Amino acid sequence: MGHVTLQVTISNPRSPGRCTTIDATVDVNHPIAILPRALVEELGLSDSYATFRREGHSSIASFSVSEDANGAVLGLSTLMGLLLEVDRGTGQLRPFEPLLLLASPLLTPVT
Repeated sequence: MGHVTLQVTISNPRSPGRCTTIDATVDVNHPIAILPRALVEELGLSDSYATFRREGHSSIASFSVSEDANGAVLGLSTLMGLLLEVDRGTGQLRPFEPLLLLASPLLTPVT
C-alpha cells in the first residue's frame, strides 16, 4: 500500500484569512496532525489548534509541531473530523459514516 495524501486548507481559527492549501500525508497511526514549524509560524498558530478544511467539510483539530520540514501529516482524529477514513482493503480515502452510539442498548440508562 502506498502513501495516501489529501489536499487540505489549513488556517488559523483566530484569523481565518491566514491560510494555506497543502497536500498532506495521511497516517492513521498518528492520533493527531503533525505540522512543520515553518507552517505553524506562517499561519501564526499560537496554540495547538488549527482549522482543517476539505471539499465541504471543516474541523478544528489539535496538532503537534515538528522540526522536520518535509510536510504535514494528518492523524486519525483529524481525518475523522473531516469525515474521512482509509479503506484498509484499497488504501484509499472514503467517506466516514459515524455510528450513532446513543442508540446502542449498551448506552441506554438503567431505570
